[in-house]
Amino acid sequence: MDLLAILLPQSATLEKLNELANKRDIGALLALAKPGDLRPTAFDFIRHGGVYGGGSRGWTVHELAQPNSNRRFAVFSTPLTCEDIGEQVFEWDNQGLGKKIEEANDFGLHLDHHAFTIRMEPLSSRVMIEDTATFRATGPKEPYFQVRIGPEWSIKNITGPNAQRVKYDQAAGTISIARPEGNEFKLKFTYEAILADPELDGKMRSDEMMLAGACWWPSLARQASTSDTTIISPPDWRSISHGMKQKEVIESGKRVTVWHNPLPISVLSAASGKYTIRSQKVGHITFWTGGIDLKPEELSLQNEINAGIIGFYNKLLPWPYPSWGSLVSARMVGGALEAYSYATYPKGWLPDIDPHETGHTFFGGVIPKTYLRSLWNESFASFCENYYYREGVSGNRTDLRLAFSDIPIGIPAFKAQPAISAGADTGSSASAIGYGRGGLVLDLLEQELGEDVMRTAIQHWLREQPRGSTGEWEDFERIVLRIAKRDLRWFFDQWLRRPGFAEFEVTDVGMSEGKADWECSGTLRFTSAPYRLRMEALVEGTDGEWQFVKLPLSSGKSSETLRIQVPFKPKAITFDPWHRIMRSIDSASFPPSLSRSMQARIWVREGDEAMATSLLGRPVRSTGPTLPASLNRQVLIADPRRSPEFAALVRQIPNPPVVQGSRIVWRGQSVDMNAGGFAGVVELPDNQRCVVMFGKVRLNPKFGLANAVLFDDLGRPRAATRMPSRSGELHFDLIDSQ
Repeated sequence: MDLLAILLPQSATLEKLNELANKRDIGALLALAKPGDLRPTAFDFIRHGGVYGGGSRGWTVHELAQPNSNRRFAVFSTPLTCEDIGEQVFEWDNQGLGKKIEEANDFGLHLDHHAFTIRMEPLSSRVMIEDTATFRATGPKEPYFQVRIGPEWSIKNITGPNAQRVKYDQAAGTISIARPEGNEFKLKFTYEAILADPELDGKMRSDEMMLAGACWWPSLARQASTSDTTIISPPDWRSISHGMKQKEVIESGKRVTVWHNPLPISVLSAASGKYTIRSQKVGHITFWTGGIDLKPEELSLQNEINAGIIGFYNKLLPWPYPSWGSLVSARMVGGALEAYSYATYPKGWLPDIDPHETGHTFFGGVIPKTYLRSLWNESFASFCENYYYREGVSGNRTDLRLAFSDIPIGIPAFKAQPAISAGADTGSSASAIGYGRGGLVLDLLEQELGEDVMRTAIQHWLREQPRGSTGEWEDFERIVLRIAKRDLRWFFDQWLRRPGFAEFEVTDVGMSEGKADWECSGTLRFTSAPYRLRMEALVEGTDGEWQFVKLPLSSGKSSETLRIQVPFKPKAITFDPWHRIMRSIDSASFPPSLSRSMQARIWVREGDEAMATSLLGRPVRSTGPTLPASLNRQVLIADPRRSPEFAALVRQIPNPPVVQGSRIVWRGQSVDMNAGGFAGVVELPDNQRCVVMFGKVRLNPKFGLANAVLFDDLGRPRAATRMPSRSGELHFDLIDSQ
C-alpha cells in the first residue's frame, strides 16, 4: 500500500501545500505543478528567501478566491517588509498548482493616489486605516485584480462608487477584488492590524506608532502613487508622513495632522509619537530632526548636517520638497529607511552625515523603484555616499576624488545574478549586488565618463524620467548612451548584464631598454570571461622616480600584451595601483591608511583630553606629558603648538601641514584648529607607523581611503592624500626578475 501511495499522483490540497511549504520541500511542490505551467525556479523563494530575510520565519499557504468565479489561488505567505519579496500567488485547484501570478502584474490598472486616514489605539497596539484609492485603466479590462498588503492587516470592508460594497476575498496579505466599471474609479479600503511584533518594522507602543518598513497600504504591482495622509493621534503626540504638512490642529481631544505628497512614490511611511522636534530654515528649505529622549543640541546639529547634504543634492536637481527631516525611533529595526521627504533612523545612529537615505529622494523617490527586478536605487544611494564627499564638500577636489571611493573587491555573491536582474527574490545575494556591486559599477562608469558627463547623465535622468514611472537600470543606460555620444554598450553588457567581476592575472612581466626609453611589458590573461578594462600602472625607477601610466582600453580578448614606455630605468611596476578594477583583491595589497590604522593604542598628551574626546567621539584620559617610548601602532593626539616633540613628528609627513596661529594650512586648504583638524599616518623606521591627530570637531572625521586628511568641524574632508598600492598580486619587482 505504501508503494501504491507513492506511485499514485498526489492531490494538491491546501493542507498538503501548507505541509510542504512548512517543510520547505521544493521538489514535492514542483511535483504538484501542472505540466508546463511552472518553471523549475518557481519555488526558489522558499530556498533562499528575500533580500532582507523575507521567508526566514517560514511559509504558510492560504486559499484565495476570485470574486464572481470558481477560480482559486494558493497564496504562500510569510511576515514581510515593504522592500523585500512579496507573497507568492499561484493558480490552484486540488489537481495541482498552475501559473504564478507575478506581483508585477498590474491587471491593466494604475493606482494613482491614496487618501489615508490613520487612527490608533496605543494601549491595544491597534491601528485602523481607511484608504480611498484612485485607480485608472491602462490596459484591457479584466474581471478582477489583486492588491497586496502586509499579512498582519485585516481588510474589514471595500466600498466603491456610491458607497456600494465591492466583492473581494483576502488570503493573508493578498486581496482579490471584483473590478468596478469605468476607466477610472475609487475604492475605499477599511482595514486594521495589531502591531505588536517586536521583530517587524511596523509597531505600536504606548508612546509611538511606527509604520516604516511595514507593508501597511494596498499596493498594486508596487506602483508609485501620490498621497494625502491624515493621522489622528493623542494630543501630546506629533505625526509625520511624506510630503508637506497641510494642517495640524487639536480637534475633539485629538491631534489631527494632514500631509500631502505630490511626488508619486512606491514605498510609504508614517509615524506618530511623543516626539520632540526641532527645525531650522536654511535658504528655502526647512530642516527638522525629531525623536524621543534626544538632546536639543543633537537635534540642531543634525539639522546643520542635513543642510549641507541637501545643498549638494539641490545642485543636481531642485529639491522636490520644501523640507527634509530625520526621525529617530527606538522602534526602528536594523538600518534606516528612506521616506523621500524624511528618513527614519534607529536610535544611536544620529547625529551623522548620511548621503545615502537623502540620496533616495532622487533615486527611489523622484524616480520610483519596485525592488522586483533589481535594487538599482540602492546602487545609486551607495554611490552617493562617497560622491557627496568627492563633489559636495568644499575642498581640494583632486584630493577628494582620489581618496573617497570604494575599493571594488569582487566577492562570490557578485556571481549570483547580473545587477540588472538581481531583484528582491534573488535572496541575500541581491543585497551584495544592489548595495555593493551596483554602486561599484557606477564608480567604474564615472571613471569611464568623467565626473562632468556622469553628473550630466544623472541630471538628465532625474529630469526626463516620467513622474510616477518606476525606473530600472535600462532607463539610465539609455540616457548615458545618448549623453556620452559614444558607444558604451560594451560597458553595460559586461557590468550590468553579466554577473561576477574581472578575474585575470598578469604574467611574463619584464622590461627592456630601447633607444630613447625603457619598456615594461606583461601579458594580461583572463582566467574566466574576458572584460574590457581601463588598466593603469605605477612604474618606479631605480633612482626613486614614479610615473603613473594609463593604458588603452583592453580589447576584451582572453589574452593580450601590455606595453608601457617610461623615460627611466624601472625597478618595479604595479598594475591597478589605485584599485579601480572590480576584481579579487588581496587585502595585503592595501597601502597604509587612516581607517586601517585607527584600531591601535591611544596616547593623549596631558592637557589635551578635550581635544582627544572631540576627535574620537568618546571620553579619553591623558596618557602622559611626553611621547611614549615606542610609537609603533599608536594613535597620538596632542596640540602641536604646545608639544615640540609632537610637532616634529607631524613634520615627518611628506609636505606636512603648517600651523599658523590657530589655523592649519595644507594642500591649498585651511581650517581653524578649534573648528577642524588634521590626521595623518606617519611612516617610522623598520616599516613601523603611527597616527597623529589634532584639532577639534563636533562629528567624527571621515577618512575614506586617505593616509592623511584635513577636515572641518563636522568631520568633512577638505584635503587628503592617498597612497597607491605597491604590493600584492599585481606588483612586480623588475630588477629582481632580471
